[in-house]
Amino acid sequence: MARLKNVTGDVPCPLESAQSLLATAIHDLGDYDYVPSGKVKQYKQGVVRAIKLIAQMLHTGHAANALSLVEWGIEALNSVSSCVDDQNREMESLVESLERVHRAACNLLRPQIDPVDLARRMFGMQTRCAIPVFRKNWRRYAEILGETGMAEYRKLTEENRRSSDSTVQPTRQEFDSDRENLTAAERTIHRIWNEFCGCPTLAAYRRLQRRSERNGSWPEWRTRALLEIRMRAREAMLRSEHMDHSILVEIFLYENEIEAAWVEAQEAGCSRHLWARLSLQRMDSHPEEAGRALFEQAQAGLRDRVSPISCETAVHWLIEASRAMQNAGKVREFTAQLLILRNEFRTNLELMDLLALKRRQLLLF
Repeated sequence: MARLKNVTGDVPCPLESAQSLLATAIHDLGDYDYVPSGKVKQYKQGVVRAIKLIAQMLHTGHAANALSLVEWGIEALNSVSSCVDDQNREMESLVESLERVHRAACNLLRPQIDPVDLARRMFGMQTRCAIPVFRKNWRRYAEILGETGMAEYRKLTEENRRSSDSTVQPTRQEFDSDRENLTAAERTIHRIWNEFCGCPTLAAYRRLQRRSERNGSWPEWRTRALLEIRMRAREAMLRSEHMDHSILVEIFLYENEIEAAWVEAQEAGCSRHLWARLSLQRMDSHPEEAGRALFEQAQAGLRDRVSPISCETAVHWLIEASRAMQNAGKVREFTAQLLILRNEFRTNLELMDLLALKRRQLLLF
């Protein structure tokens, strides 16, 4: 997560602590980058604590910082939604909580807000996110946006509708099927494809797969989906922006294409938890590579002050790294690196206690 700017200047602000707490809570998906249904309630509680801290910022003169953090939080929750087994729609509940803080911040900042810019930001989140965002609350923003902001929203809505219509209804040259002759099933597939293009996640990919497998067209749609993701990454690079290959790694892991996932991670990187999950999958076949990757992710996660991993997660990855390096015959090298890491974080008492408790598993005899 990029560090947000403290827009209040030199006035003390809880932005960094709130930002760190929210980022940690949202990305704390467990050791396998997945929250099963039985742990969703616990996951939600962590995010709620962070949202409450952000809400407190509204009453201490930091509404602008709170607004920026809430907007980041909405998109961050959407980005991990496919990793949460959300049978009771708890993610939607969390987004609604963030929306309430967002609306309160906008009310406080009304004289300073550019209504057209706000409408564009909100509409962008609404169209990018698979989780419903601002879809029930536009009327509540009417006074904040005013006539100019609402006019901008209506214009964007109409442009998006026309664009969606042209995307959902393909030409004969593109799909070898007349628009009039499309079956109901084909129309459904095109609608799901449009949703995938709007927000390419593993969940959207799986929906496209399930639907297209019914008529045997999945191989073609799979090729298009992977190409769409790669094109987005190239476009981001041309804009001098970095877009890692987390979604490709996640897809290939889902398809059990472990080596393909490894190639993507090596080429353009992926999220820390995906690196760990991928390394654990390769421990038997490539123990040294897996051990090095797990150690590096544990070390980087401990060093990260914006979105750090927990000490428990770091030690778990280090234990798995020790097993892998032992299988690779690299115990001496691993032990030397671990001693350096222990010295680097010697002031982290929680980590020191865990390392002492797990010293045998970490080969620290």
